[in-house]
Amino acid sequence: MDLEKYVKNFDFKKIIKIEESDRQFLALKNSWKKIKKIQKNKNLFVRDGRDLSRSAGAVPLPITNNQLLITNLFLFLILQNALISYQIAWSWERWWEEFASKIVKDRDRLQQMFEVDESNVDRWYKFITSSKHNKRIYNIKIGRLKRFEEFKNCLKKNSFEKYYNDMEKLLYDIAQTMGNWHETKTLTFAIKMFGYGARIVFKKFIPYPDNIKIPVDSRLIKIYESNFKHWEKLLNFDEHWKGRNKKINEKKIQDYFHDLAKKNKIPALHLDSLLWIKYRGEYF
Repeated sequence: MDLEKYVKNFDFKKIIKIEESDRQFLALKNSWKKIKKIQKNKNLFVRDGRDLSRSAGAVPLPITNNQLLITNLFLFLILQNALISYQIAWSWERWWEEFASKIVKDRDRLQQMFEVDESNVDRWYKFITSSKHNKRIYNIKIGRLKRFEEFKNCLKKNSFEKYYNDMEKLLYDIAQTMGNWHETKTLTFAIKMFGYGARIVFKKFIPYPDNIKIPVDSRLIKIYESNFKHWEKLLNFDEHWKGRNKKINEKKIQDYFHDLAKKNKIPALHLDSLLWIKYRGEYF
């Protein structure tokens, strides 16, 4: 089916409903529900930044502070995971389901580390190297997580709730931290997954900014190819590779989808959800 005609069949409300059926969204929602339940049933006591449960001399951590801590941890972990969500061995859905399950199991230790500003990169190393879905190029991914540790400095100036209200600022700060161009697909994907998480924890919907472009990956390229016979015009041919490993001009494809989103008055990251969940499921 013609892609542009297909997109016109969906208004914004329908797209959000489709988006919230995404297995990645549901995995995070279920994870947060379990984390909240654990927190509700647990009396967390602290002394010198350590979890001491009911040890002598411990004092209860105020509920409001504890809620903020858990919220910040949850959203920080989502950003970490999004930044290493590439070269996945299986589907992204399975990887995010694995991640969501893992952070529930490790919640207490992750919270202790986050509270005292201790790096969790070694814990990520153990997780990735034993993962069913994300073992590839793990050393490079660990390097990305180490760089992202510096983002904690941004959190001293901006709360995640403020970032949710200004996701362009979040994208800019992450790009500065990682030393990447702000339109890099892993960074824009990180904003998308942050939006999922923030929508869940803050219990309110804020649409993605119109100016954040869609993350172009192999699935979007396939969608583009299937809709345009002239797609080869977007390719830079390398005779040495006989055309098999064609270098695709992702910027032009990204601009096409951004224009399509604008025409339909849909932020590009929400259009991405329609293409990823609905269109891909029906035509691929």
